[in-house]
Amino acid sequence: MKKVPHVKEKVGSLFTFLLIFSLLGCETTKQNNTYVAAQGYTQLDSTNPKDKEFYEALDRSLKKQGSLLSVCADTQELNLYREGKRPYPTNYRYTLKANPRVSLEEIKHANLITNRG
Repeated sequence: MKKVPHVKEKVGSLFTFLLIFSLLGCETTKQNNTYVAAQGYTQLDSTNPKDKEFYEALDRSLKKQGSLLSVCADTQELNLYREGKRPYPTNYRYTLKANPRVSLEEIKHANLITNRG
């Protein structure tokens, strides 16, 4: 009598092959989009000179706390800022890769100073 190959092993190998093959067609999310803006907020556009100016000013003020990754601002305020009708947006959010040597209290204090000026 002939031995029948193990069906479970063949099915397992076939399943693994099909899984890997199907994953080849999948796409990952864009890595340059580190922050998804909340409703009512707009991500700053690095090609817009006004947005770049605001981003750089915020980056300078938070330099000691870490690396600024992304910034979004209230859509209405950002549009007024872009049109030159306001100095800077005051309602904004940012993502910061914190400096490991900086305490949470120092980051909070920097946020208070940044939001005032």
